[in-house]
Amino acid sequence: MRFLLGPTISHDRFLADRHFGGLDGVRAIAALAVVGFHFSGPAPMFAGGWLGVHMFFVLSGFLITTLLLREEAATGRVSLLGFWVRRIFRIAPAYYAALLGSVLLLKWGGVYEAAGGPQAIKWFLTFNPELAPSPMNFTQAWTIGIEQKFYLVWPLLGFVLLPLLGVVLGGAGRARALAGLAILPVMLWLIWHHNISWVHYVAIFLGCGVALMMHARPTFRVLSLLSSRVVQVGLIVALYWVQSHSAELTARWAGPEQLILLFAVLSALSLPSLCGRTEVSRVLAITPFKWLGERSYSIYLFQVIAGHFVAMALPQWRNDLHKTLVVLVVVVMIADFVYRFVERPGIQAGRWLASWLAAHPLRRRGSAAPAEPVPAVGDVLPVGAAPERPRQDSNLQPTD
Repeated sequence: MRFLLGPTISHDRFLADRHFGGLDGVRAIAALAVVGFHFSGPAPMFAGGWLGVHMFFVLSGFLITTLLLREEAATGRVSLLGFWVRRIFRIAPAYYAALLGSVLLLKWGGVYEAAGGPQAIKWFLTFNPELAPSPMNFTQAWTIGIEQKFYLVWPLLGFVLLPLLGVVLGGAGRARALAGLAILPVMLWLIWHHNISWVHYVAIFLGCGVALMMHARPTFRVLSLLSSRVVQVGLIVALYWVQSHSAELTARWAGPEQLILLFAVLSALSLPSLCGRTEVSRVLAITPFKWLGERSYSIYLFQVIAGHFVAMALPQWRNDLHKTLVVLVVVVMIADFVYRFVERPGIQAGRWLASWLAAHPLRRRGSAAPAEPVPAVGDVLPVGAAPERPRQDSNLQPTD
C-alpha cells in the first residue's frame, strides 16, 4: 500500500535535483496538444488541446520561482538584472524569428495591410501581442506577452519588495504567503467580472505557489502526499477528462474562465508527482520526450508557419488528424533548426552577458569590489552549494 500511496520524493532530493525529467514530457505533450487543436478539426482527442497553454503557464510559474528561490538560498539575494538579461535572450531570438516569418508570409500573400499588420506590428515588437488590434499571422503569440509581464513583475515583487516587507512580518516566506492570500482573491474577483485575461496570471501564480510550498520543508510535507503513484494517475485521468470535455464544460459554465481555473489547479496539483520518482515520470523523461520538450517553445511559435507551408503544398487538405500529423512533422523540423541555431546561441549569449554583468557591475568609481556572481538562469543550485556553470540538461527554466 505504501508503494501506491506513499510519497515518491523527499525534500532533500527535491532541493538537490537540477532536472525534473517528468516536466520534459509534459512540455512536449502540451505543445503537441496545442498544434493538434489548431489543425485537427473536430477530432475529439484534441478538443481541449488549447488548454496546453495553461499547462505551460503553470510550469513557467513553478520553474521560474524554484529557480529564484534556489538562487536566493545559495547567494542570499536574487540578481534582477541577471535574471532579466537571461530571460530576454532566452525568449526574444526565437520569438522575433517567428514574428519575422509571419510578417513575410503576409507580405508574400499580399495581405499584410488587410490583416492589420501596420496597426498591430508595434504591439508585437514590444512583447504586447495580446493587446494588439489584430493577431496578424501570429495568433499564438498572446501567451508570450502574458509570460513576459510575469517575468518582469514577479521577481521584483516576490524577491525584492516582499523580502523587504518580510523584515517587518518575520521573514520573506511569511510575506510571500500573506501577499498570495491577498492577491489571489483580487484576481478571482477580476475574473468573475469578465476580465478573462487575469485567469492566465492565476494559472502562472498557482505554479508559483506550488514552488514556494515545495521549497519550504513544513509545507513540502503536505504537498509530498500528492507525489504518490495513485494521486498521479488520478490527476492524469482528471486532466484528460477536463480537456476532452472542454466544449461541454465551457457551454455549461457560460465561458472558459472556470474551465481554465479547474485545469490550472489540476496541473498545479500534478507538479509534486512529476518531480517524484514514479513510473509515469520516468516514461515522460525518456529521450524522445526530452528532445521534444527542449524544442517545445519553437514548436509552439512556428506552428502557424508550418501550417501555411503544408497548406501551400497540399491546398486540398482540410484540417483533420492526417493534416495534423504532417504539420507536426514540418513544425518539428523547423523547431529543431531554430533550437540549434537561434535558441541555444541566444541562451548562451544571455548567460555570458549576465555573468559578465555580475563580474563587472556598474558602480561608482572607487566603490567596493564586484558583487559575488550568481548562478545562471536555466540552472538551479541546491541549498548551500557554490555557484557553477549551468548544466546543459537542466530544465529549470521557463517553458512558454
